[in-house]
Amino acid sequence: MPLRSLLLCRDQPTAQIIGGVCKELGVELEHCPRPDGAVAKLSIGRFDVILLDDSDPNGAALVLDKAKSFPSCRKSLGVVLADSQTSLGVAFGAGTHLVIYKPITPDRVRTGLRAVRALAGRRHPRPHRVRLDIPASLRSKGKPEIPASLLDISEGGAALRVEGQLSASQNMTLSFSIPATAGTITASVQIVWRDAKGQVGVHFVSLPPDSGKTLRHWLMGRRSL
Repeated sequence: MPLRSLLLCRDQPTAQIIGGVCKELGVELEHCPRPDGAVAKLSIGRFDVILLDDSDPNGAALVLDKAKSFPSCRKSLGVVLADSQTSLGVAFGAGTHLVIYKPITPDRVRTGLRAVRALAGRRHPRPHRVRLDIPASLRSKGKPEIPASLLDISEGGAALRVEGQLSASQNMTLSFSIPATAGTITASVQIVWRDAKGQVGVHFVSLPPDSGKTLRHWLMGRRSL
């Protein structure tokens, strides 16, 4: 059964991007530009995911609060489309399980929705990813290195568990060693999503040719296992 999602968003270009990616991934989507319309739909239907644009924080809070009162939506996952400057306390308000950071692009929405599907325990076709748990580090210019654990990886990005605070507004450098090889990967990354458990999803902004080749060959070898 496909995920059913409800989107509260007044920005039509953003809604079109999300709608296109949902169609591509087989996610059912109903779009409401106003909170009252979203609440009305929640009152008569079940939704696995409630997506809310934080450009209307009062409307988003109202919809999440009302969702709790409907038995059919008490297990719904709350996903906020947040500005990179939004504080974690605000982004992870009551009922929020995952944040997808702006600017909203098709790649960011794809990555975020795949994380949502994982939270919902749904299996789905996706680009080849390898699950693992190895040490990694994140660095940004002029700041101390941040220890992390790399939890899964694909050619396009990775999921991490991070020990420390990160800013979603800046590019960072991710470094880790590939298991059972002498290869070390160093890539420029940007945070795309963050969940309530402290895990983050990053997109590879720039991957040096040698690192890209090493990672690609290693992933291909893991695919056959």
